[in-house]
Amino acid sequence: MNHHNQYDQPHVRRDRSGMSTVEFTLLLPFLAVMAASLFSLEFLVYRSIGQSYAAFSAARRCAVSGLPGIAPVLVRADYRACSMPGFPAVSAQGEAGNPSRCKVTVRDYFTALVPGRNGRLRRQTLPGASITVVAAGTAPGMGGDNDR
Repeated sequence: MNHHNQYDQPHVRRDRSGMSTVEFTLLLPFLAVMAASLFSLEFLVYRSIGQSYAAFSAARRCAVSGLPGIAPVLVRADYRACSMPGFPAVSAQGEAGNPSRCKVTVRDYFTALVPGRNGRLRRQTLPGASITVVAAGTAPGMGGDNDR
């Protein structure tokens, strides 16, 4: 007796009605990780640009005004204006002369959840990126859109 299965016959098609759903389900975790990675990268680039802008504009305004002591206030104002969370540590050094110069260093700090000894997550303040900018200025009004 010859028993033939329906799949042994070359002219019979198999049912593939759920195949794309299964493939999508298998790829979904990889797509989710890729999307999360892109959002994280975008956030880091935005933060880097915001930090650079805050440091440069503070250095420029301090150089023009000759008051390096106002740099922390200016950087924190730019952080708020850009809606950037974090606690920037700012140091500034002025140098009188013609042109006057100001060196501003911004070190970013942020709060993150890190695993503790007992396995529970705890909040910890961690250091982030640091940038140093030196700007020169000759007189008030010479800084374009950076003068306030």
